[in-house]
Amino acid sequence: MRFLFTAARNQIYDASVVEQLAIPLADARHFCSIIGPLERTPENVKGFDVAIEVNMARPEFLPKTCRHVAWVQDVLPQGEPEYAARARDGDLVYCLGDPDVLRMKNAGKFYAGQLFTGAEVLSPPVALPTIDFSIAGYIPEPFP
Repeated sequence: MRFLFTAARNQIYDASVVEQLAIPLADARHFCSIIGPLERTPENVKGFDVAIEVNMARPEFLPKTCRHVAWVQDVLPQGEPEYAARARDGDLVYCLGDPDVLRMKNAGKFYAGQLFTGAEVLSPPVALPTIDFSIAGYIPEPFP
């Protein structure tokens, strides 16, 4: 399958979240592409089977054959994008919290549920050699 990942903001946290979602899919030999919000154009979203987007509703230009997964992580002060209104049959809308709080009732054409962030299990750090050094210097008396 071909997966497209996009986050609504070009922030380190958002980029890390989508990257960590893409890694296991890529390890399972699926094609994964991560794009920023400015690269989210009709031309760049063609040819994907699934689009997983953080804090973004389904764009009108996303092909009908592509399943959209919206992952709502932030309640935005300017109001929520139209997740429910833009969803198509088979789309998924996940929230960090209760989807009913964001008025994401399952309207029959899409599924709304919860998806929490996780933690990556890292291998133990490699022990680096200890380097000890000092700096010797001299500070002269102030000029008269």
